Amino acid sequence: MDGATGVPLSAITGVAETPNGDKFFYSFAGARIDAATGRIFQEYMFTGRTGRFAGATVGIKLLYHVFEPNN
Repeated sequence: MDGATGVPLSAITGVAETPNGDKFFYSFAGARIDAATGRIFQEYMFTGRTGRFAGATVGIKLLYHVFEPNN
């Protein structure tokens, strides 16, 4: 990932599958700092779906805080 822009330098993709075989395919869209919270976030886009996920339009934003050890 480019540290200045948060844009991935290479494709990061994956597949999640439920026990009955329904799948959704995702790709990492980037990471930045959220202006409202000051927290780092990652964005993922769901690029394909099968079964009960078919036709869904979804993206996800994961906010998180990085804790530093206090030694």
